[in-house]
Parts: sequence; C-alpha cells; structure tokens
Amino acid sequence: MLADPPLLRTTACAEPAAQPTMAPAPPRPPLILVVDDSPSDCELIRIAFAMVEMPAEVECVHDGREAINWLQQSMMKGRLPELVLLDLNMPRIDGFEVLVLLGEMSLLDRLQVVVLTTSNQPADRAHCMTLGARAFFSKPHDLDGMRRLVRDLTPFLSHSGT
Repeated sequence: MLADPPLLRTTACAEPAAQPTMAPAPPRPPLILVVDDSPSDCELIRIAFAMVEMPAEVECVHDGREAINWLQQSMMKGRLPELVLLDLNMPRIDGFEVLVLLGEMSLLDRLQVVVLTTSNQPADRAHCMTLGARAFFSKPHDLDGMRRLVRDLTPFLSHSGT
C-alpha cells in the first residue's frame, strides 16, 4: 500500500506592503501685513490675534516705503498677504500714498487693505474708501478693544493664501 502524499500546506499570500502616504500639509495661517510706524501697535495686534486664537502670520513694516518694497518681494515669491492693516500717519510715505501706489500697481483688486488709524475724521474715511481701502477702523486704545477689532477682521481672512 502506498503512503498518502504529505499534505501541502498553503499559506495566504501576504498583502503587499502599504505604501507610506504623505499627509496633506496643514493649511498655512493667513499672512497679515501690518504697516504702522508704532512697534507697540504692531505688537498689540500680534497679541490680539493670539488671544482670540486666530492663527495668523503677522509681519510688520514701519512705513509706506517699506510696505511697497515688502509687497513687491512678496509678489515675486508668489504669496501676497491676505490682509494689509494700514496706518495713515507715517513717515516717508503715508497711508494715503500707499493706497495710491497699490492702485497704480494693480494690487488693490488682489489685496484686502483695511485702514487702522488714530484718525476718526469722516473725510479721511471717505478718501481712503475712494482710494480702494476695504474698511476703515479707528485704532482701539487698549488690548480689549484690539481683540474686538481682530474679531471684526475675520471676514477679510479667507484662509486661502495668495
């Protein structure tokens, strides 16, 4: 009598090794350019964004000339700010002139420019809006007021980056 052939054992084929997948990069926080000759006002704005837990990359320049240079470099890098907070009363080039230059550079249709100034003059507001500003706010005098203002800026932040 012949012996039964040995049983063949089959093993399931191992599934191919899973390919590592790259998680999508988290969205970049909105880039905000603050144009203000007061370093303390710039710092107050940074603190207010942090306090309302609104992630933002806040960059500060101290006059209109620096703002125009910064924006030209940003255009070359391919990332314009989502929001520009512009003071009016600054040395070298003031906020009114910055608005004129942004219009000449065809940037006003690509930027959300919000004037943030100590002025509360209706004529200043009207002139800024005519020049292309999206909004005009008087600077708050304290941190609580700045936090409220930052919350009011939310509609200007699309979180899409440019």
